[in-house]
Amino acid sequence: MKAIVCFGPSKNKLLQSIFKEDFQHCFVVLYPQDCVVIVDPTVDNINITVCKQEVLHTKMRPIRYAVEVDIGEAEQGILGLHSCVSHVKRIIGINKWWIITPQQLFKELVRGYF
Repeated sequence: MKAIVCFGPSKNKLLQSIFKEDFQHCFVVLYPQDCVVIVDPTVDNINITVCKQEVLHTKMRPIRYAVEVDIGEAEQGILGLHSCVSHVKRIIGINKWWIITPQQLFKELVRGYF
């Protein structure tokens, strides 16, 4: 299955002060059959939205970059943080513990394209 990993600004003031605007947050858009599933992990919960592709643009956060990936087999990972990056990595099957920021994840995803 294919997924799109999206990167963009965060609503969290702390993240806004630490990270570049383009890489403050990440989330995943999945395309199973005839619908779209947005998995958007935040500081206090994980927002999951299921909608038709025609209304996708009304349901998403603003994004700056998006990378299409093939979802790999998720393996048992080591202890991770409760962050958007750790949840996105888990969904798409990346088990590299040293990737902890959205910008590091973006660089890892586009490494094979350039």
